[in-house]
Amino acid sequence: MHARDANPDNRSDFQSPSSQWIVPFERNAHFTDRNSELGHLENTLFSNKQFAKVAVSGLGGVGKTQLVLELLYRLREKNEQFSAIWIQATTLESLDQGYHTVAQRLGIRGSGGEDANTKKLVQSFLSDDSAGHWVLVFDNADDVNMWIDKPEPGSQQASTRLIDYIPRNKNGRVIFTTRDRKVSEACPSECDRAAPIDRRYGHTNVTESSHPQGARRF
Repeated sequence: MHARDANPDNRSDFQSPSSQWIVPFERNAHFTDRNSELGHLENTLFSNKQFAKVAVSGLGGVGKTQLVLELLYRLREKNEQFSAIWIQATTLESLDQGYHTVAQRLGIRGSGGEDANTKKLVQSFLSDDSAGHWVLVFDNADDVNMWIDKPEPGSQQASTRLIDYIPRNKNGRVIFTTRDRKVSEACPSECDRAAPIDRRYGHTNVTESSHPQGARRF
């Protein structure tokens, strides 16, 4: 893949990328009996053509990660043309590593520089229509302060909060998995609608940032 420029002044250099599968986990062959939850999550994400952010929240061990992972595999199984991007958000270190991996896989020019703001480059790339359709997952985003606190002076992020690096595009969808409902409340457009999903061993909530109507995927 040739490197692509994420500079907003060089949009003409963009070419529509082929769909990228940047997911570090294999499909769980033992995933069963959660069709209603999957249907609800899919409808929440794709019920209209607008950008959507969804938080899948619940206690540890209720299967949030597995639910989202299965959704991605089912979308790919249906031949949906989209890029699936998975970033571990447990710590700042895992988040930074995830962004660097994504930038490399997407072929974003300049992302390997010592002073490169990789998060901003990825945000700019995915916010452009030429990036195509994509689903971006932030897994284990359990530390709300990591997302809403401003970084230390002199850091690569300058004065930008992590939550402000979330890309926005009508062709994009963002999913957080988290044990803390406060993470969903920190979405730039406040996630303001929740629907409970009951589990045998816990309780999961899907919280969305928009009010979709109708039913449509990509």
